[in-house]
Amino acid sequence: MEKTLKLRIPTNKEFEDWFEISSRSFADDSAYANNTTVEEEYKNIKEKSKQMLPEGKDTVGTIFRVFDDVKVSNGGFVWFGKLPGLKDNEAFLFEITISKEQRSKGYGRKLLTQMHKELKTIGYKKVILNVMKRNYAKNLYFSLGYQTIQEDEHNLIMAIEI
Repeated sequence: MEKTLKLRIPTNKEFEDWFEISSRSFADDSAYANNTTVEEEYKNIKEKSKQMLPEGKDTVGTIFRVFDDVKVSNGGFVWFGKLPGLKDNEAFLFEITISKEQRSKGYGRKLLTQMHKELKTIGYKKVILNVMKRNYAKNLYFSLGYQTIQEDEHNLIMAIEI
């Protein structure tokens, strides 16, 4: 049986650190897709995050987790929430980030598998995400059973029934 990770709500400092990493990465992807600068996109992301997360990690309707393992503490970050237009039983995967030192060790798979189970226990039936076509994480999503439901030049919208 595959060992499970210890999932927990991040501390305020962990949340801030992971959210900064996530924002920088998203700004880079957005600049590529929108043919703008990373600085412009980063500024937009910071402004939107104030609206989307008025209470930070404690904003109602959001689920943030980090994971610990026997040899790893705070090894990755995941954020699920709601988007306008989604059904009540559909969650959106906004972010999954594994620390650079822990990548390619199966943590992303374990983290998503466990989060799917957690989401299912609280009533979600589907997870939807957006991934850049150039992002190698799309291979993980395909291997977990996510299917493309929409795409454009740069992005795939994927979903899985959980």
